[in-house]
Amino acid sequence: MNTGNAKQCLADVGCSPSKAERIITFLEADQLPEVRQALKCLRCDLMEELHRAQRRVDRIDWLIRETEKPQAAATKLKDEESNDESRILEHDTGMEQNLPPE
Repeated sequence: MNTGNAKQCLADVGCSPSKAERIITFLEADQLPEVRQALKCLRCDLMEELHRAQRRVDRIDWLIRETEKPQAAATKLKDEESNDESRILEHDTGMEQNLPPE
């Protein structure tokens, strides 16, 4: 494996310079089990970071839903009032049409 590519890849994923140097040292010494172990540890760190970010996103989503509740309730109430008015008008109109002629 090309160490230049490995260094770039490690930098791209946010690996600290000290960890990257340790991995490169293992790689140059052809200590592949140690390289794999270090990479697995790095992957675990990244996954934990991902999970922390997901929990933050979940909290933001919850806040967004909470702020939409009053608006949704108000919209529902307004729709219900509008429907009630429509039913009253339909009922009144229907009654007038069913009245016997005078």
